[in-house]
Amino acid sequence: MTRFHGLLLVAPLLLWYLLFNWLFGTDALIGDSERYLQYAKGLIHGGYTDPTNPSFRNGPGYPIYLVPFVVLDSSVTTIRFSNAVWLFFGVFSFFKLLNLYLPTNKALLWTYLLGLLPTFFRHSGMLWSEPLAIALTCGFMYFLARYLKNPRHSWKLGVLAGVSLGLLILTKVVVAYAVVACVFAVGVLTIFVRYVQALRLLAVLVLGAIICLPYLSYTYSVTGKPFVLGTIGGELLYWRSTPFEEEKGNWIDTRQLLQERDAGEPSDIYRRHEAVLLEIEKLSYLEQDERFKELAMQNMIEHPTAYLRKTVASLSRLFLNTPSTNVDQGIRNILYWPNIVLGLGFLLCSLVCLLKIRLVPLEVLFSFVFAGILIAGLTLLSGRIRHLAPILPFMVFVQAYVWHHFLELRLSSGNQADRSSTN
Repeated sequence: MTRFHGLLLVAPLLLWYLLFNWLFGTDALIGDSERYLQYAKGLIHGGYTDPTNPSFRNGPGYPIYLVPFVVLDSSVTTIRFSNAVWLFFGVFSFFKLLNLYLPTNKALLWTYLLGLLPTFFRHSGMLWSEPLAIALTCGFMYFLARYLKNPRHSWKLGVLAGVSLGLLILTKVVVAYAVVACVFAVGVLTIFVRYVQALRLLAVLVLGAIICLPYLSYTYSVTGKPFVLGTIGGELLYWRSTPFEEEKGNWIDTRQLLQERDAGEPSDIYRRHEAVLLEIEKLSYLEQDERFKELAMQNMIEHPTAYLRKTVASLSRLFLNTPSTNVDQGIRNILYWPNIVLGLGFLLCSLVCLLKIRLVPLEVLFSFVFAGILIAGLTLLSGRIRHLAPILPFMVFVQAYVWHHFLELRLSSGNQADRSSTN
C-alpha cells in the first residue's frame, strides 16, 4: 500500500476534525490558552518566564510551536484549525503503525475507533496542546516500532523516535516521569526479551531525555535548582489531598480564588482555605510549589481515607470527566462513556501481555507499561479527561495487537472446534 493510498483511507477523519473545529471551536482563551501565548511571546523576546519570579506551569513544546503564529500575528482561529492537521498526522501515523502488525482493513477499523473517540478530538477546538501531543505520541510509537522491528540499518528511525519522545516531554512534562520509570522497567523486561532489543529501546529513551537538556539548563539558570520541569505539581497535589467532603480533588485555580477575594466576592472554597492562601500569596512561585507539596503530604498522612476516596475520584475524572468540585457536567459526560469499555479492554489485554510476555513484541510491552505508568501517575497527581487523550494511542495499540494475535485467534479456533465436534 502506498503512502498516498493510506492518506486517502484516513482522509475522512481530517474532514471531520475540520468540521468539528468549525462548528464547536472557540477563539476564547480558555484555561491554559492565554498562558501558552504568553510563553510564546516570552520566547520571541529571548526568555520564557520572568527570571525574577519564574513560573513553569506548562512545558515549552506548544509555545515553541506557537512562535511563528505569534510573529505573523495570526488569529486564534488559524492556530486552532492547525490542531485538526496535527490530529490527522496523529491518526495517519497510528494507521501506519497498526499496518505493521494487522491487515489493512483491521488497521483501518482500529484507527477509526481511536480517531472518532470524543476524548481524542474533543479539545482540538481550543488553543490547547493535546493535538500536538497526540501527533508526537503517534509519531514516536510508529518510529519506535519500526526501529525495534528492523535490527539493521535503522538508526535514523531510532533518532526520529527519540526526537519525537523528547518533543512530547517538552509538550507534556509529566511524560518525563514516565520515561524515568520506564528506564527501570526496561531493566526488568530484559529478563523476558532479547537483551539487544532492550538496549535499543533504552537508547531511544535516553535520547528523548537528552532533547530536554536545553530546557532543563534554562530552568536551572533562573531557579538555581536542577531538574525543574514545572512549578504547578505542588498545587495539584494540594487540591488532590484536601480533606473536605465538598471538594472532589480536582485542581482549583488558586489565583482565581485570590482574584475573587480581591473583588469582594470570596468563595466558600476560599473561606475553607483562607489561612493557607494568605500564606501562599506572599511566596514566590517556587516557594509556593514547595509549600503546597508540604501541605499535601500533611493532608495525606492526617486524612488517608479522604485521600483514597479522592484518588478514586481522580481516576474517574481521567476517564469520565467527573466528579469535579462545583461543576455539574450533566448529560455531556455520556460522550466519555466509551472510555469505560476502552479502559476495561486495556486492562484485559494488559493481563494477556503479562501471560504471553515472551511472545509479545517489545514495542507492545513498552506501550502497555508506558500507558499504565501514565494512568497511575496522573491519577495520583490530578486526573483530567484532557490528560487521557495522548495516552489513548498506547491503549488502543495494545488492544489491537492482542485482539488480533491472541484473543481473535483463540475465538476463531474455538468456533472451528465447535463446528468439528458438531459434524
